[in-house]
Amino acid sequence: MKALFIQPSHLMQDGKVFRSARLPYPSLALPLIAALTPKDFDCEIVNDYYEDIDYDAPCDVVAITAMTPQVVRAYQIAEGFRKCGRHVVMGGFHVTMLPDEAKQHSDTIICGEAENTWPDFIDDFRTGKPRKAYKSKELVDISTLPTPRYDLLNRRGYSLRVWPVQTTRGCPRQCDFCSVTQFYGGSYRFRPLEHVVRDIQATHSRFITFIDDNIAANKRYCRKICEAIKPLKLTWGSQCNLNVAKDKDLLRQLSEAGCVALFLGIESVNAASLASVNKEFNKIEEYAGYLQAIREAGIMPMASMIVGLDGDDERVFQATYDFLVKNRVPIAYLFILTPGPGTRLFERLEKEGRILHKDWSRYGGDEVVFMPKQMSPETLEKGFWEILHRFYSLPGVFRRVIGTMPFSRRMIYNLKYNMIHHRSLKRHTHPLRG
Repeated sequence: MKALFIQPSHLMQDGKVFRSARLPYPSLALPLIAALTPKDFDCEIVNDYYEDIDYDAPCDVVAITAMTPQVVRAYQIAEGFRKCGRHVVMGGFHVTMLPDEAKQHSDTIICGEAENTWPDFIDDFRTGKPRKAYKSKELVDISTLPTPRYDLLNRRGYSLRVWPVQTTRGCPRQCDFCSVTQFYGGSYRFRPLEHVVRDIQATHSRFITFIDDNIAANKRYCRKICEAIKPLKLTWGSQCNLNVAKDKDLLRQLSEAGCVALFLGIESVNAASLASVNKEFNKIEEYAGYLQAIREAGIMPMASMIVGLDGDDERVFQATYDFLVKNRVPIAYLFILTPGPGTRLFERLEKEGRILHKDWSRYGGDEVVFMPKQMSPETLEKGFWEILHRFYSLPGVFRRVIGTMPFSRRMIYNLKYNMIHHRSLKRHTHPLRG
């Protein structure tokens, strides 16, 4: 039997499928589910961003996972395979948040974490009695996860030789705009250290991105991870909140273990805006010191910033740009506030009548899909793109990178990321949208 796993692309404003010759690095979901598939199944992963989909390809099961901005394209793919008589299974964040919608486009849906229910589906499928929906009754014990099927990934499809590994799952924070807490129920779980090392070694690479939502939320465990991977001489990055900078000894350990970059949820330089999404634990007056501590540890801070929060007016654009430049932030990912389905933010804005539409393809963080409180949608979108283009202009890149960092391996990585994003913006494509 054969299982075909599909990573969908997303649709552009004109309805065409977005295609990219290369992506930065692969996701982990499909290689992990493929690893949970019985060995008598032939497994194949197809990435719609850069590979053509053959709807006539011989297969028994088609499994598709999608985030919200990808889901309309995912539905198109699902319908294409169903017309050819294939059994289509869909899962992921969006399917979990809107299961009734997803049921209309698939034969089976899997809600929540799939590791517990995918084997059940396979057993039912073998007997010819697959259910319409599966949902795990308990959280997945991530200490039992197998090594992902990295061998199924087309390594030529990625511009950065960085491979995904997971050490923790979930986040203990409760930010209103985040789907992670809703999906994982606010849990925060750890994987055995030896399993993390095992998966790293299975990538056959020294370049790793730990896809954790908040790798340093538990400092004790984070220290153990650093100790376990230090002998591997890796070059890696991950995501966490700014509290990591309160502990300079932990920053030192991270750096010595090979950490070169941390994606940080700074979000806003406006206290009222932070409060509007339940993120008051970010203290604006501490930002500069935290960023300096991270840089001094030899780690590149990559700032996540959001514009369009309820406390934002037109001054937010210049204030955000000035903050990034003043603090010599080497990489910044700017997003328009986007209320993901199922989040507390979406529920509030829908109750207030502020959701403009539900064209999910436009929920990628680079378009306005709700009515801002203190400016027009047009002003918000225009200001957003202006900041991105200014930040990643060639003069901006060289001023922030060449002008502030000594020549080193980290400086080369920094420059490479900046130039990738500069080229993306020349196509008017958000740096994280392909």
